[in-house]
Amino acid sequence: MKNGSRPKSGLLSIRNIFIFAAGIGVGMLFSPDTGKANRAKIRQRFESYQADMRKEEGKLIRKSHYEKGRMTGVVHNIGRRLNLISERESSDDVVNQRVRTALGEDPKAPDVPRLNIDTYEGIVTLRGVVDKESQSKQIVEIAEKVSGVSEVKNLIHVEETAHKDETG
Repeated sequence: MKNGSRPKSGLLSIRNIFIFAAGIGVGMLFSPDTGKANRAKIRQRFESYQADMRKEEGKLIRKSHYEKGRMTGVVHNIGRRLNLISERESSDDVVNQRVRTALGEDPKAPDVPRLNIDTYEGIVTLRGVVDKESQSKQIVEIAEKVSGVSEVKNLIHVEETAHKDETG
């Protein structure tokens, strides 16, 4: 035995076994007789695993969306119980619907076919065209009474009629 060298432990060392196994594996994949069938099986298993992974990914995405919504509700309920969120603080969409409903249900409200109502942080902006200034004031008064409205911006225009132009 030479200095610094290890004794050889027979023909079947771990390295030799690994090389032998890799050779058999490569041979099975590229063999003309069985290689095509083996590659098809491997491809089929791989595609099956991919499909399973996509299904699991979809389940996880749906579950995360569900949990996000559930946690948002929990946080909102805790905030309400701790009085961090008052009942008056409603979402803009809810306030917008309340204003539309109030205008639709009030018999004094004038019929304005193209009334645009925008709400941002409780501030309601009204846009449209009416025939008289009194109609604009009625719409603003109704909107101000709605729960969740902190301010009303009146951008409603009074239509100038042809009759006024002739006399003025």
